[in-house]
Amino acid sequence: MVSFFIQDLFFSYICNMKKINLLGILFVLISIFGACKKEKRGINFNLYLKQSFIIQNGSPINLPISILLPDVTTNSTAQFEQNDTRAELINSIKLTTLDLHIEDPPSQDFSFLKDVEVFVKAENLPEIRLAYLFNNSSNSQSISLKIEDQDFAEYLKKEQISLRVKTVVHKTFAHQIKFNADMKFRVNASVI
Repeated sequence: MVSFFIQDLFFSYICNMKKINLLGILFVLISIFGACKKEKRGINFNLYLKQSFIIQNGSPINLPISILLPDVTTNSTAQFEQNDTRAELINSIKLTTLDLHIEDPPSQDFSFLKDVEVFVKAENLPEIRLAYLFNNSSNSQSISLKIEDQDFAEYLKKEQISLRVKTVVHKTFAHQIKFNADMKFRVNASVI
């Protein structure tokens, strides 16, 4: 009788353990597959823009000068398609770097520049600042601007944007200076 009781207790214990293990495995599978169905697959990629501009010699010292640049073609539709997304699926576009490089004359450095701000504008959107650098102390041929922490998605969804550069120089220079502005944007989007 005692052995029957122990055997029944052991059998009951084994069956309960199997139920618990089976329920645990079932719970894990439901959690994994349920979560996969609910989440949309996202994608992150970089979008690069480059624009050149010139500061003329003879610019007034310690006075702001605005330089309107030709419209920049973003090629955003093609970039979105290459990355399996489209404009209406874009969650955000953040500027991650904006670097200025002196292209000409090759011996020129940034020691003449006090302040620089870069603004963006697009059709039916207001002008906002992309990046800036105040009280520049660099004497190299490249500088990195401080980035505005804003979402530029509505601007970069457009096929063309306009840029404006505002500078203040604190030294004279003999020749016009040609710059390249290299911009890198981080795009977060849902996949088609």
